[in-house]
Amino acid sequence: MKKDTMEEEATDIFLEMGNIGTGSAVTALSNMIGRPINEIFPNVMLLDYDRLMEILGQDDERVLGLLFPVCGEISGLLLFVWKQDFVSDIFESLQGTKARLQDLDEEKLSVMKEIANIMTSAYFTAISSYTDKKIEIHAPAVSVDMAGAVVTEPAGWTSGRGKYIVCVESGFYGQDEKKASHLCFMMYQESTVGFLKSLGVEV
Repeated sequence: MKKDTMEEEATDIFLEMGNIGTGSAVTALSNMIGRPINEIFPNVMLLDYDRLMEILGQDDERVLGLLFPVCGEISGLLLFVWKQDFVSDIFESLQGTKARLQDLDEEKLSVMKEIANIMTSAYFTAISSYTDKKIEIHAPAVSVDMAGAVVTEPAGWTSGRGKYIVCVESGFYGQDEKKASHLCFMMYQESTVGFLKSLGVEV
């Protein structure tokens, strides 16, 4: 990746990773809540927070963010951006009552973290099988804030990690695509380069 854009071969590999990982995560979510969940085809980009915000929606919308550090043979960050409708649907499915983001107490946040843990495990188990790479997941940082703040928070985590951080963004929703929530896998440059070289892709 010597340019500001990725070659088609590399993009196709990351798209397939996104499809496989998100498919597994969404299936795990659907099984948990007993409702069908739809996926949105992934976007692959060199990390660009402005473009990411265009995909995710309004930067002043309150969301629940969960940021998982990932290390091993593939390293980076997995960011969940969950919107109000998604959170309400989760609690309605599991507990029969809706919940507002501003009312999430420690117990409710624990429920959301457990769901995120299960989805994250499914996501990276699938990617690990696809790539034959070992991946370790660490406990997430959790915040309820404006989408703009949640999305740009990883900037501190990625500082000094290189210019070419690949972001694989995927969306998922219940019935209304306009109310989709998102997950974004951001691969550090050294991990991206090493991974592509192991597959014989010139970088």
